[in-house]
Amino acid sequence: MSSIASARSADLAATIAATLLAIGVALLADFGPLATAALLPLALVLPGYALTALLFPPQTIDRDLRIVMVATLSIGATALSGVILQVFVDLSRGVVVASLATLTIVAAVRASRGRDRRREGPVLPRALPHLPATTLVAMAAAVAICGIAVAIATAGAERQLNASHFTALWLVPQGALKTPPNGPPVIVGVSNQEGRETGYRLSVRRGSSAVGVWRLRLAAGDEWEATLAASELSGAGPLVARLDRAGEVYRRVAVELDSRSGGVADG
Repeated sequence: MSSIASARSADLAATIAATLLAIGVALLADFGPLATAALLPLALVLPGYALTALLFPPQTIDRDLRIVMVATLSIGATALSGVILQVFVDLSRGVVVASLATLTIVAAVRASRGRDRRREGPVLPRALPHLPATTLVAMAAAVAICGIAVAIATAGAERQLNASHFTALWLVPQGALKTPPNGPPVIVGVSNQEGRETGYRLSVRRGSSAVGVWRLRLAAGDEWEATLAASELSGAGPLVARLDRAGEVYRRVAVELDSRSGGVADG
């Protein structure tokens, strides 16, 4: 008897296992194909599958409608959870994963218990007529609304991240104008406030002359500074520092120097 019940709920056990795997990946992997492969089902399949199993026991709806319900309920759960959570807490991947995982596991457990309570014996399938056009239009509208909700939640999360995470870059000349023997040095520095370890490429030039290139990897909250001696700042034109992240220009700062001494230019 128990083996039959467990066989009937094998799909729900697999749903719970996949959900736990997604939680583990969310805790261990930041980005990459592995994180995407584990987290996409949690957003697009698993919640809807568990909710459909809870709301529509086996053989109560046909396979095509079940597939539609899985997709619709998954998108709806992801969108609504993002919108609701954003009102109360800072939206992050961990928060969304935790909410979707909780919803999926609770629904799967309740659906499994519901199957165990069903009477043994064959269950006659219920033939469903073809879905009318109005139903299909309503489903399409529901998917569109869910998609809009996802876009709104995603935009809000991006605004929050952009407001709180940044990298600072600075060039600060030291000392008074034309300090002997060759003018004051210049401090170049980087501060990582991205909330995670980040890699950078920093280059400093004056005109066509390269002053220095550094490859940096800073932990969250770390700072890095270097002193550029005035004797190293030969050439003409402004001193320019450029900071690249992920192969693209991320920050750029410049300071005018006195071409005769390396000091800050007058005026």
